[in-house]
Amino acid sequence: MSRNRIELPATQDAVFDVLLDPYMFPKWVVGAKQTRTVDPDWPRIGSAFHHASGVAGDVTLKDKTELVEMSRPQSLVFQAYLRPIGIVRTSLFLEPGSSPNTTRLTMIEAPAPGTKMRPFTRFLDPLLKIRNHRSLKCLKKLVRESVPRT
Repeated sequence: MSRNRIELPATQDAVFDVLLDPYMFPKWVVGAKQTRTVDPDWPRIGSAFHHASGVAGDVTLKDKTELVEMSRPQSLVFQAYLRPIGIVRTSLFLEPGSSPNTTRLTMIEAPAPGTKMRPFTRFLDPLLKIRNHRSLKCLKKLVRESVPRT
């Protein structure tokens, strides 16, 4: 299980809105290339957005990310289908930051129970930690640029 934490310069509600916006997803998640479509009932539990993922060049895979749990503005849980590799579950926990109008975000990511990736968790965790560190730095920049200052 990979665990990363960052403090973001916006309120929990503002950060929650960025995290819940499927069109923001490729702007902060390392490896996500573009959001292709969004289910019409997004963000209902069980709904998904479909995106392209890849690490280099024009080679991409068509994947989807499903909303599994949501408790506004404290937490979101997504399940990303990374075909043909497996399924990853990402939990995002938001709490007040160390100063007014900031949010402390904890991101926990691991292969979903029963997925093909589960036996490789020990090897995947360090890679996920590095990737998620980079993703959260991108998220911080995105929040700075897109959330109005109060």
